[in-house]
Amino acid sequence: MMCPKCGEVNNDDVYMCVRCGHKLQSMQGERSKPRQQNDSNGGGKKKGLVPELTMQGAKLGIYIEAWVYAIALLAAGVFLIVKGLAWPLYILVPLIGLTIALRRI
Repeated sequence: MMCPKCGEVNNDDVYMCVRCGHKLQSMQGERSKPRQQNDSNGGGKKKGLVPELTMQGAKLGIYIEAWVYAIALLAAGVFLIVKGLAWPLYILVPLIGLTIALRRI
């Protein structure tokens, strides 16, 4: 199943996209139905835990990405100020802000 937000191909049994955490719509009608546990899925492992862990991983990825942007901006700012070049920050700060806004972090 393909995510409509980011285009990532996901397994059919997940509720959220593994890349961006966007809710996948095709599983919406099947949520009220209880899932049948068969013996081929690892002998007693619950399939219901997979979407929750995937969602947490996707959200964790977004937080890590936000911290990477913040640390990169801080490092570039310190480096440029030490070198005495403040003008690239006028370009870098809005560019990173636009990237964060477009990525919806």
